[in-house]
Amino acid sequence: MRLIPLLLILSACTVAGPGFRGIDPVPRSLGGNDFLIRQKGTVAEVIRTDRKMLPRFVPIATRAGLVVQELTGCSADWIVGDVSMLLVGVRCDGAPVPKKPRRPKSYSCDVLDAYRGAGGIDLALDCTQT
Repeated sequence: MRLIPLLLILSACTVAGPGFRGIDPVPRSLGGNDFLIRQKGTVAEVIRTDRKMLPRFVPIATRAGLVVQELTGCSADWIVGDVSMLLVGVRCDGAPVPKKPRRPKSYSCDVLDAYRGAGGIDLALDCTQT
């Protein structure tokens, strides 16, 4: 019984991201890395499915861009994301470079002080938007 929730969680690892649902993935491999690629318009979503531990971003992004170029026949103009899931902007037949997706707001915080009270620990933070 405990195995069923685990299988459900693991099966979600290659689920399409927002905007790519309903698009069948195309499997590709290059340089020992396995990818699932979904393309919608001028953006391709690339999900790395191999089990290599601690991969570096630049080699993974390079291979992802190459497999997208091979699949689409278009040039990869930008790549954003991380080693698990990348978005690749593709340009075909002299079309303009596609816009990069907007990144969600993120914050970087420094802990200034910590207070232990009856309700637990409170932190004093100094945060900036990055």
